[in-house]
This record gives sequence, C-alpha cells and structure tokens, in this order.
Amino acid sequence: MLYELTKVAHLVGSTFFLGGIYLAWFQLINIDSDKLNDNNVHYLWVSIDAVTDTGIENASYVGSLMYLLGAVLYSIAQVADFWELAPLWHNRLIDWPLIFGGFLFFTGGLCELKINKVFTSSQTRLVWGGSVLN
Repeated sequence: MLYELTKVAHLVGSTFFLGGIYLAWFQLINIDSDKLNDNNVHYLWVSIDAVTDTGIENASYVGSLMYLLGAVLYSIAQVADFWELAPLWHNRLIDWPLIFGGFLFFTGGLCELKINKVFTSSQTRLVWGGSVLN
C-alpha cells in the first residue's frame, strides 16, 4: 500500500493538467480557422505550414505539441501505477513514460524560452520571469 492515498489525487490532477494542455493545443491549431481548411475545426492535428502562415512561430507549435505529448505520457504512467506490474512492464508503462514525458516537458520549456525571447531580451518583462520559473 505504498502511496495509495496520493495516486488518485495525482491522477485527478494530471487529468486536469492534460485537459488544460489539450485546450491550449486546441486553441493553437484553430487560431485562425478561417484560413485553416475553410472553417473546419481541428481536434488533434493541423499542418505546421498552415499554422506558420498565420504568423505563429514554429517554436509555439513544437512546444505545445511537446507539452501535450509529455502530459499524455505522464497520464499513462499514472494510470499504469494503479496495478502491480512485472518489472519489465513497470519499466515500459511507468518508468520510461515518466522519463520521456519529463524530457518532452523540458523541450517544451526550451521552446517557451525561445518564444518569450528570454535569451535575447532584458529581464524587465514579466513574461521573462514567468518563462524562466516555468
């Protein structure tokens, strides 16, 4: 019964986090639906060329996708953690998704730093501090 009381709370929190990340992704891929596929709403994917034609940087698209995939991997690991698994499956369904998900969050954070020009602007902007702390 190791951490049984926190597993449910973590799963609920990660589910809401995944929902929030998905809504940010949904907003990004439908930012200007008049220009993207004749007013069709996209739910999972849109051409990166269509998004960049609207003036959005590639780093926004890539960073949002990295956050979304990282949140999916974390959710997979948290659901799989409810069962006692053999060591091989524990590695595949819990350990590796957490490692890759963490790397994807790190990559998304680097994209956020690039989007908010942390490396090239002064430290006086509020978004600079928010990006660095994220």
